[in-house]
Amino acid sequence: MASDSETQYGFTPVASSATALLSAAKPSTPPPYISVTDTPVPQTALAQRIEEYARLHLPEPTYNHSLRVYHYGLAIKRHVFPSWTFTDETYYLCCLLHDIGSTEENLNKTKLSFEFYGGFLALDILQDRAESSTNAVAPRDQAESVAEAIIRHQDLCQEGKITAVGQLLQLATIFDNTGSYADIVHSSTIEDVSQRYPRKQWSNCFAATIRRENGLKPWAHTTTLGEEDFPSKVLGNKLMAPYEQSSSLIPGRGEFIRLALEEAGANYTDTAHEEGGVKTVLSLIDQNFKGDESGPPPFAPPMLKHGDLRISQTPNILLYLAPRLGLTPDGDAIYHVNSLALTALDGLSNEAHDTHHPVASELYYEDQMEESKKRAESYRNNRLPKYFSYFERVLEPQAAKGQPWLYGESLTYADLVLFQGVDGLKFAFPRALARLEKSGKYPNVFKLYEAVKNRPRIKEYLASERRQKYSQGLYRHYPELDDAE
Repeated sequence: MASDSETQYGFTPVASSATALLSAAKPSTPPPYISVTDTPVPQTALAQRIEEYARLHLPEPTYNHSLRVYHYGLAIKRHVFPSWTFTDETYYLCCLLHDIGSTEENLNKTKLSFEFYGGFLALDILQDRAESSTNAVAPRDQAESVAEAIIRHQDLCQEGKITAVGQLLQLATIFDNTGSYADIVHSSTIEDVSQRYPRKQWSNCFAATIRRENGLKPWAHTTTLGEEDFPSKVLGNKLMAPYEQSSSLIPGRGEFIRLALEEAGANYTDTAHEEGGVKTVLSLIDQNFKGDESGPPPFAPPMLKHGDLRISQTPNILLYLAPRLGLTPDGDAIYHVNSLALTALDGLSNEAHDTHHPVASELYYEDQMEESKKRAESYRNNRLPKYFSYFERVLEPQAAKGQPWLYGESLTYADLVLFQGVDGLKFAFPRALARLEKSGKYPNVFKLYEAVKNRPRIKEYLASERRQKYSQGLYRHYPELDDAE
C-alpha cells in the first residue's frame, strides 16, 4: 500500500506506455476548455524559489515551454486522469526543472545525457538549504520524485511502469514538442497557453538542442528516440505550427533597424510582437506572392512598411530611415556614414554568422561543426582584429576632437550598427571579445560601445521586454568556437 508521501508526490506506479494508458482511460467526453487561469501556478515559498531559479537559468523559449508543459499537463490530468492526486506543486517543480540540463552551460559541464544531469541537478537545487528558508526546501521524497520524473521524461517505453507524475510530464512534453495525442487537449486551451507563453520558434530551438547534444555526446539518451527521426518530428509539429513565432524575435538583422527607431524615439509597430504578425510576414515571402503596389516581393525579413512604401534589406532600410530620423548628416555625408555601416555589417554581422554556418545555411550547425571551428578560429584571430583595427583608425581623429562617434559631432546610424555588432559578438565570443578589450589596442571602439549603450533611449530599450534575448539567431554562443579558457 502506498504511503501518503508516495501518493502526494506522484510515486503512484502507472503504465509506461502512454498509448496503453490513454486507451484504458478513454474519457467519455471531449476535452473541455481549460484556461491558464483555471490552472494557476503554486505560490508556495518552494515554488517561488524554483521559478526564480528557472527564469534566471533557462533561455526564454525553454522557460516558456516549461510553463506550457505545466498548464497542458494539468489540463490532461483533469480530463483524463482525475484520480491522480499528487500535488500541483510537485508537478510544477518537475516542469520548471525538466530541461535544466539542456542549457548550453550544462550541456558542456558533463558527459551525462541532459535528462540525467538535469535530474541530479534538480535534486541538489530542491534541497539547497544554503540560501533557503526551511519551507523553501523540498522534502526528500518530493525532491526524489521530481528527479525521477526528469531523468525519465524522454524514456518512452512500451513495457513496465513509471510514476504518475513522470508519465504526466512525458505526455505534456511530447504534446508540446511533437503534437502527439492531439485530441486530449482542447484547441482553445492550446491557443490560450500559447498566447500566454509564446513558443518563440521552440520547435527550431529544441530540435537544434537535440542535435547539439547528439553531436557533443553521440551516446546521449535522446538518440534512442531516433537521431534524425525525433528532431524531424519536433520540426514537423503541425499541431503547434500556427503558434510558432518568427525568428525575428531573436536579435538578428532587424535589430539594427530597431535600434535606429528606438534611438530616434519613433513610433513604430514591430510585427514580431503583433498577433498574426508572423502570418503577415510569411505571406509576403511566400512563393505565390508576386508583389503589389507597395513594392516587389521581398526575399526575406527584415522589411519596413512606411505609408505606401515597402522595402527590405537591412542596409537599404537604414539608408532610407537615417535622414528621416536625424541619424545622419545632411548632404553627401550620408554616403560616408553608409560606408561605415556597411563595413560593420559585413565584418561584425555577416562574417559572424558564417562562423557557425560556414558550409551552407540550410545545414544544421552540428552538420558542419568541424568546419565551424576552423572558420571561427580564423575569424577570432584574423578577421576581428582587422575590423577592430579599422574602426579604431576611424575613431582616433574623432577622439582627438573629443568626439566618441565614427563620423561628425553627433551619433549616426553607423554608431548603432557598430554597437550592435560588438554587443552580438560579446554574446557569441565572450572570451575573444574580453581578450580584444584587455589588449588595449581598441580603446575607442569600446568607448563608443559604452557611449551608445548608455544613451537614455537605448539604455531603456535594452532593459525592456522589447529587446529580445540572444539565442539561436544571427549571433550564437558555442563555447567550442570561442577562445580556449
